[in-house]
Amino acid sequence: MSRQKHADRQRFRGRAFSLPELLVVIGILSLLVAILLPALQLAQRQARSTRCAAQQHDIGLAMEAMLNEYHYYPLWDDAGAPERYIWSDVLVQRRQLGNARVTLCPDDPRPGPLNVSHASESMPRIYDLADRPRQLGLDCSYGISVPLSAGAWHSHGLSAYPEDPRPRRLENYDRYPSQRLLAADGNWSTIYNLSGEYLRGHGWNYVYPWDNGVAWRHPGFTANILYQDNHVERLQYKLQSDPPVNTALTFVWYLGEPLHVGPPDAFHGNWYPHVPPVDLATGAGAGVYPRELAPGYYTYHNLWTVLLDR
Repeated sequence: MSRQKHADRQRFRGRAFSLPELLVVIGILSLLVAILLPALQLAQRQARSTRCAAQQHDIGLAMEAMLNEYHYYPLWDDAGAPERYIWSDVLVQRRQLGNARVTLCPDDPRPGPLNVSHASESMPRIYDLADRPRQLGLDCSYGISVPLSAGAWHSHGLSAYPEDPRPRRLENYDRYPSQRLLAADGNWSTIYNLSGEYLRGHGWNYVYPWDNGVAWRHPGFTANILYQDNHVERLQYKLQSDPPVNTALTFVWYLGEPLHVGPPDAFHGNWYPHVPPVDLATGAGAGVYPRELAPGYYTYHNLWTVLLDR
């Protein structure tokens, strides 16, 4: 071996790590990964939440177009079986949304456990995605406000409950557009209130079957809320506070408004508003509610012509 090669080998050996040194380096790298990984994961979740908010803004523009054209928002669903079509499908059908993927939040487990529980105990909707074939649940990540979806400002009927004498008309529905929830991260197609009791370990139907509609799925128990004026904010459900949400700043119903509104119920044989918006047997349009915004109209007449590509 030449003297030069021997010198080069000696220099290489001098630069090599010993086993203890290598273990120390691996330990330091592991510690750095452990420190940085949660921050990176949080940044990724924040990015997904921002994308979710942008999608809700697009949904808001679509619903504003429907309101301008028909003077109503889409009805929440068709009560159909075996698959249930909902308000967001109407937006795609009317070509106000270019693709149904806009209705899927990137932070949604698709479907979440409350979604599956709800579907298993009520009229189901079937996920039919390539990675979730025939999975029970509602394949939309957002719910719509019941009083706004119901067009309750057109009602003149009495309450569905004799003990509640208030009329079912929603006065001043457009008086608080920056505070009234129009749609939000949801566990089902409907949102009746801001309850999040499921975060305390309860089921989807605690305290009542219409509770827990909002999905507080983003970091820190937050949800993206689309308000009636089409701005989107992230709202936090504060488990340690009482109340957990300030319902004076964000609300589905304003203080004193009638809670019993909506097409599915009747009082003394009179449907809201006086007749069903869509006849549940034939799907024929009836009353003042525009059939173009009722998912049942498309379901019963087999008119879902736009591919709901998710």
